[in-house]
Amino acid sequence: MQGKTDGLSASSTNGKIEVDASVTQVSLSTTNGQIAGKLRPSASGRIKAETTNGQVSLTLPEDAQHGYDVLGKTTNGVVQIELKDGQLGPCPQGSQYYTPPCNERSFKTTSYDARAIQSQVTAEGTNGQIVVRPG
Repeated sequence: MQGKTDGLSASSTNGKIEVDASVTQVSLSTTNGQIAGKLRPSASGRIKAETTNGQVSLTLPEDAQHGYDVLGKTTNGVVQIELKDGQLGPCPQGSQYYTPPCNERSFKTTSYDARAIQSQVTAEGTNGQIVVRPG
């Protein structure tokens, strides 16, 4: 799907969800499939992407106008938050013998509360990688 909308909801049981849109509120969910979103928040709101078996990949504009409060979580996979203008939270700790993959990570844009457009972003999965990148 391509376009511009205030509210976007897309769900699938066995298929990929691919979105390229200017949005405010977003809910993307699938059971067995990948989620790929190139999202441009046009006002403050929430973005949620959730899958059981598949990768979640979100691309967001990183500029002076946009601020993000991000939480990425997966059970069996790695969380990569590649946004640069902010503070990346720590990975969960393992033991002295084992360092698990980073399967939960947070990020908050510098001066988030002063940004014109503030988006709360949640990306979750069970079996798959979570990637949030600038674009």
